[in-house]
Amino acid sequence: MKNLKRKVMILNNLTSPYISEAIIILKDYDPKFDTKAILDAERIVNEYLHKENGRRDESARPWKKTLKYALLLLAMALCFVIGYLVRR
Repeated sequence: MKNLKRKVMILNNLTSPYISEAIIILKDYDPKFDTKAILDAERIVNEYLHKENGRRDESARPWKKTLKYALLLLAMALCFVIGYLVRR
């Protein structure tokens, strides 16, 4: 065993309303960087939650893609009908 320094931090006072604890495994532990490690962990948690909320918002509206294709098909049919009527 090369290094017996503490390399795991358990954070249980996060500001997130969804996550109660986070386990952070540090590459190199230095007590001077405790505050920075906590801030980084909270930033990572917040980015993850923001990304997951964005995915949920997209999956909540599957009709948007269908509506887009239906409107495109309708526009193509309208162009075909107008072209047919102009040629007559």
